[in-house]
Amino acid sequence: MKRSKRILILITHSLGELDVLFPLITGVKGKYDVDVEMIFAVNKLYKQYLANDFYKYCSDVLGVKITNCQLPNKFDYRDGFYYSKFGSILVRCYFLLLIVIKFPFLFQRLYISDAYMHEHSNQRGSTKLLYLASRCFNKKIFIYNHGHSLNQVNPNTKKISQ
Repeated sequence: MKRSKRILILITHSLGELDVLFPLITGVKGKYDVDVEMIFAVNKLYKQYLANDFYKYCSDVLGVKITNCQLPNKFDYRDGFYYSKFGSILVRCYFLLLIVIKFPFLFQRLYISDAYMHEHSNQRGSTKLLYLASRCFNKKIFIYNHGHSLNQVNPNTKKISQ
């Protein structure tokens, strides 16, 4: 029996990525036997995802496995502390530690996946492991563009109910 192809998608920039990915996944799953896993590399985005019933519903219906694995990114620690010289060094050391600590978790997923995807702005801190694994395991990387999320709630708007 032939196993399903596995696609690993790294969410690194915004929930707008999901507005592009869910229709793509629907089309691919309609034609091929694929398993999709999305890894949120930014804690802030993962929390926004968990607070959004629409995106959770879509991932459930499509059978997309969702995982949170914070990787170096420009969104989680951009406050006044980061902009001080000491704070910047501390955050960089923390991000280096993240790569070392998270690598065993990611290695298995990178190895068993047949292809990787990430959005085009190339958050190097988060995506460098994809490119390293792509070279080592001879895997393809697909890059997509995204826009602003259509289904987010902010304090100035009402929650979208449909």
